[in-house]
Amino acid sequence: MRGLALIRTGNLFDPADKIGLASATGTLIRSGGTRAKSGDQLDEELETIAASIESSISESYGSVSFSTLKERTDEVLASFHDVLTSPGFREDKLELFKTQVRSSIARRNDDAHGISEREFTALVYGKKTPYGWDEGIRDHRRY
Repeated sequence: MRGLALIRTGNLFDPADKIGLASATGTLIRSGGTRAKSGDQLDEELETIAASIESSISESYGSVSFSTLKERTDEVLASFHDVLTSPGFREDKLELFKTQVRSSIARRNDDAHGISEREFTALVYGKKTPYGWDEGIRDHRRY
């Protein structure tokens, strides 16, 4: 069984002084766990029953999805509901996310294709529009 919840949001709505907020939120909705369970507890529980719950926020929408065996649907739907309605946003997972972003920023010029794509996007859309912003090079001091 599979399920998907789409949320009307996206990094296009990030305020100019908080670029990357949507991406961080999309990652932390799932990795931060819920109020009742840490992300690691949720990982272990889902792994034990061969299920998954994933979250992300892209340019123009957010999503939370699940996949499970038919006989575990009720169990996974309860966790899916908790992820959607009471995410934990734990500090340790936020720090891990920040570390990963910093590492990505440090390596962003290692790939010529990435450089050309980033610069082309900024030229086409302009650096003052959400389409021209690149999360990897945005004001990373906030991380």
